[in-house]
Amino acid sequence: MTKLLMKYRYLVIILSVAICLGGLAMLPQMRTDPDIRNYIPPEMESSINTDRIEEEFGLQDMLMIIFRDSCILTPENLRRIRKTDRQIEDLRSVDNTISLFNTRRIYGDRGMMIVDPAISRFPESNKDIEIIKNQLRDNPLAMGIVVSDDFTMSAIAATISKDTDENIILAEIDSVISANPGSAEVYFGGLPYIRQAIKKDVRRDGLTLVPIALIIMLGFLWLAFREWKGMVLPFTIVVISIAFAMGLVPLLGWKLSILSLIIPIMLIAVANDYGIHMIAKYQELVSENNTDSNDTIVGNMVRKLRLPVIFTGLTTIAGILGLLAHAIIPARQVGILASAGIALAVLLSLFFLPAWLSLLPKSKPLVGGDKISNSLLDRSLARLSHIVTERPKRVIIISAVLTLLFAGGILFIKVDGNQENFFPSKHPVKQASMLINKHFGGSQAISVMIEGDIKDPALLKTMNSWTEEIKSMDGVGNSYSIATVLREMTKALYNENEAGYDRIPDSRQAVAQILEIYNMSGDPDDFDRLVAFDYSKAHLMVRFEDPATELIRKAVKRINAMAENDNIDVMIGGYAYIMLQFSDKILMGQVNSLIFAVIVVLVLLTIILRSFKGGLISTIPILASVIFLLGFMGISGIALDPATALLSSIMIGVGIDYVIHFLWRYKSELVFLNHSEAVIKTLRTTGRGIVYNALSVMAGFSVLVFSGFTSIRFFGYLVLISIGVCLVSALFVVPSILLVFKPSFVEYKSNNKNHTMRKKNFKRAIVVSLLLITSLAIMAQTDKAREIMDKSRNVMKVESFEAVALLNIVDSKGRVRERSNITASKSYEDGTEKRLIRFLSPADVEGTTILIYDYDRGQDDMWIYMPALNRTRRIVSSEKGKSFMGSEFTNSDMSSPPTEDFNHSVIDESDKYYIIESKPISRKKEDEYGYSRKISTIDKTSYVVNKMDFYDDYDEHFKTILIKDMEDIGNNKFIISHMTAENFSNGRSSEIFMSDIRMGTQIRDEMFNVSSLGR
Repeated sequence: MTKLLMKYRYLVIILSVAICLGGLAMLPQMRTDPDIRNYIPPEMESSINTDRIEEEFGLQDMLMIIFRDSCILTPENLRRIRKTDRQIEDLRSVDNTISLFNTRRIYGDRGMMIVDPAISRFPESNKDIEIIKNQLRDNPLAMGIVVSDDFTMSAIAATISKDTDENIILAEIDSVISANPGSAEVYFGGLPYIRQAIKKDVRRDGLTLVPIALIIMLGFLWLAFREWKGMVLPFTIVVISIAFAMGLVPLLGWKLSILSLIIPIMLIAVANDYGIHMIAKYQELVSENNTDSNDTIVGNMVRKLRLPVIFTGLTTIAGILGLLAHAIIPARQVGILASAGIALAVLLSLFFLPAWLSLLPKSKPLVGGDKISNSLLDRSLARLSHIVTERPKRVIIISAVLTLLFAGGILFIKVDGNQENFFPSKHPVKQASMLINKHFGGSQAISVMIEGDIKDPALLKTMNSWTEEIKSMDGVGNSYSIATVLREMTKALYNENEAGYDRIPDSRQAVAQILEIYNMSGDPDDFDRLVAFDYSKAHLMVRFEDPATELIRKAVKRINAMAENDNIDVMIGGYAYIMLQFSDKILMGQVNSLIFAVIVVLVLLTIILRSFKGGLISTIPILASVIFLLGFMGISGIALDPATALLSSIMIGVGIDYVIHFLWRYKSELVFLNHSEAVIKTLRTTGRGIVYNALSVMAGFSVLVFSGFTSIRFFGYLVLISIGVCLVSALFVVPSILLVFKPSFVEYKSNNKNHTMRKKNFKRAIVVSLLLITSLAIMAQTDKAREIMDKSRNVMKVESFEAVALLNIVDSKGRVRERSNITASKSYEDGTEKRLIRFLSPADVEGTTILIYDYDRGQDDMWIYMPALNRTRRIVSSEKGKSFMGSEFTNSDMSSPPTEDFNHSVIDESDKYYIIESKPISRKKEDEYGYSRKISTIDKTSYVVNKMDFYDDYDEHFKTILIKDMEDIGNNKFIISHMTAENFSNGRSSEIFMSDIRMGTQIRDEMFNVSSLGR
């Protein structure tokens, strides 16, 4: 390797520069994506539901403009608000606005319903202001929605068009505000403004923090090595790695997120580690072998550190690639981009840096042999070596006790996915959010879409009771629905002492007539956001004044419980629900990435050290450090958010490097020294490089504490703590464990055969390591594929239907056999679908009946009733791959096989389709289903399977099922009306047609009893 490097060193330098320039050329194409909905998998329930609710009732992410003054109801303030409201509403990209001047006041006058704006005229005196205040206090449609209860604030809420460029419309609104000055302060809130602030602050942080971090790194490298080459070469490696990693963002079609800020800082902190170790070893070799030529010293440096650098790079990459287990999309991207940058940094450290060193003059010796310098660091390492060698058991006990104490703090960790909390308290967006939460019901909302006959009094009364119960829950600022409005209408029509006052009418006719009266008095479009045009759906809004994750979770749980108890179909969406599931994904991603990182690093260390015990000893201190950090977060109240959730993987990836470098040097010193002497020598030599490495990482990450985002600041603080803990583990705990237990894996075995085997094992280790790291990406795709398959399975489950079906069976000569049947299906609350298929013709199968219990999870049950024998027979699992009534469809094709029976993976995707490969989890399952793998083509919009290709034991494509037509029955549910199966191995095909499909029929449960099949 060294000879080749010297031969092609100019080529290495040229290629490195080309990579840098290529990456830099891509940077101008980078764009920022601040939308939290793009951070989560598109198939997540909350996102899908929100899209469907928005299709029915309009966008939910409204922007809010708040006017604040000592009294907001003065004529000057009200004129300014009305003029601003009208000008904003006139903007082409604004769908509608809500303000004091278009919110309704519903009241009665001599038995008539009057519908006026909440404020219909400007006050002319203080008495008029008091009258308006009293009217607003009695108006639940305005109070706490467009005006604060202390009358110091009023809000304009605007909904912008879906396909609008937010930058343009927000700039237009800013122009409107500027054109209407006044004494009241103006605050801008809502998700559009939050997204705009994220875009601006990501750009600002990137332009300020990265240069500062580079300057800090340069200063640190100069202090560490005291020569230009020791400063410039690691710095150059970092610059090339950053250019390469960030250049991949537009190249891969990705966009920047708030988490993207971490990538260049991480590379500044981590990518120079390998160069630092190389320069430190170079200086050490110069001091020990000053008479050798520069090429010889460079060659020895590469030979001695080649494997440690490769293995530390692999373990770092493995730890960071644990982020692929995250469901959060930007976290996965950070894992890929940071790993790519680190991988390049490893290669540059092994090739680019030595190539330059070989061309530059030899350095002057800084330290002579084993002589200890009088620097503070060297004196500290000398003292440390004596503490560790004299009291190793005490070190282990103290470390274990501290770890256990901090482990309890993990129970108190809170998860926070709220974008509002990305900003410090003094940020304008944060201040606006606090005002909205305190005075206007809350900036985060849950949307509940209720399906049914909305004019049905029973349903309206249920909605009303839900609204009132939800309103009383902790954290809820406001809750309202069409039932709330209807009660206001009755207050206008009845006197307080009358039975109909402030209550839902008892008859459907009364409800319809009250609504009709309103339509004659007000605008029929007033409640488009609360009820569908045909009154088949209603929208219940829940706003949170305290959008804490657990409070939102309790509300969602309560809504689901009420819906189940009252047997009402609901769909929950909205940004608060998205935020809740986003927070759950953060926690799940933290757990998954931690498990993956620990397992992969343990496996790699076991391979590297050729000992499971060695891998375990090396992993335990780092795992203890992670426990310490998570416990500290729980105790200190630092939340687990999109940024801090990355810490454990980064901590494992970086911290394990220190352990590997220590063990590598320690093993080599044991050849000539005893255990205590080897620890002392390792701490006073390699320990110096480890400390420089850790300090370099800490210095690089330290700039994050100056970020404009609170979560990134906390990430910066926690990195400093975590790297410090890893450093203590590597320099205190690991040597103490080695001294107490004296594991055999570190002992040197001198026979030549073992030496040869060790070299072979190193090569194998590298290959296996790369395979393990690659497998992480596959594992990360598995969860996504399973979610897609679950969704695809779900869209075919409908509440109930009946249909007539025709089954055509075609043999290899084109001859057709027809069979007709009646199919009835019904779905139950536990996810089970029961399906009855009774054949009508031909005569020989007339009356034959098949009953299928298609469970949401677990093995399905199937029975067949044979009238000629007057017997019912259960179809056992081993027969599910057999022909269905002589066709090319199998029994399992007529149901939805459980997703857990297969290992699913996304093998390809286009703009329109997912391509999912499903392999039975065992040989037994292959025999059961009759194929070794299945390729499904799934529509990205509807999640309907369009095509299924089946492969046999020899991986030969033997059958294809095509879905040629289907009935869209609404609510993202479908019934297949035409499908074909073509068997290429025998030349036969089959076809099923469904007709006379009747939805929502009242099917008796008794029809699906096994005992009823013969009736």
